[in-house]
Amino acid sequence: MLFDQHTSPLDLTVAEKLMQLMREKITTHNLTAIICTHNLDHALGYGNRLIALYEGKIVRDYCSREKEMLSLEQIRKECYQDLD
Repeated sequence: MLFDQHTSPLDLTVAEKLMQLMREKITTHNLTAIICTHNLDHALGYGNRLIALYEGKIVRDYCSREKEMLSLEQIRKECYQDLD
């Protein structure tokens, strides 16, 4: 399943409920999902892999173990440091 910025038009409460429901369904039915988002909280809080893109190119690829150790500050620093 592919979700492309599916929470962007939603308020924070509804977006969080949707993400939790998706996690439940994806886990229960053993599905694979790719979620494209600019919401770094969702990128860090959901899923087992994080791939950061810039101008269509992969700038970082974090496996589950690496992702678990990331903070919001670290992801911003590592993925956006070359954009200043």
